[in-house]
Amino acid sequence: MNIKQTYINLVNKNSGNAAEFFTALDAMAKRLGIPVEWICDVMYIESGFKPTAKNPNSSASGLIQFMEATAKGLGTTTAAILKMTNVQQIPYVERYFKGQIASAGKPRDWFDTYCLVFYPVWVKAADTATLSQAAYKANSYIDLNKDGKVTKAEFRQWASSKLPKGGYADASTIVDSLKVCPQCSRPL
Repeated sequence: MNIKQTYINLVNKNSGNAAEFFTALDAMAKRLGIPVEWICDVMYIESGFKPTAKNPNSSASGLIQFMEATAKGLGTTTAAILKMTNVQQIPYVERYFKGQIASAGKPRDWFDTYCLVFYPVWVKAADTATLSQAAYKANSYIDLNKDGKVTKAEFRQWASSKLPKGGYADASTIVDSLKVCPQCSRPL
């Protein structure tokens, strides 16, 4: 498990349980068959690992910014999500990703993983694919070249710029102070 120090620090700042959280998240990622680092990058951009993160302009809430309709489809609400700890949100994150992978396909990299959250139809789409007009209105700030549309390539550029030190390729290993068993990744 390769977790960026920035991510460890944020989880400890927001929730105080980095070892427990990343162990649970890693187990979830293994069940989904994708690297935990990819999911971490998504959570960093979406919520900064703050389980009580709430978008002031929408119902988006929690670690991966569940919309109210999505939360209800998973058997909860955004109000309930906001009352959950980071570890308590993991089963909902897993259920969400499992459903998205079943319908959109397995992600090939961290960006596909992010597309599963942001705009799932982009997982297998070309970089020239664009957001719908309705989605554009809520996300026009991602229109980097201000041409009235957001392409998948433009979103990749925007998302990559939000990651610390440029993204997944810069991931560092968990520090010894996290005290995680190297064989099973459980907290010591």
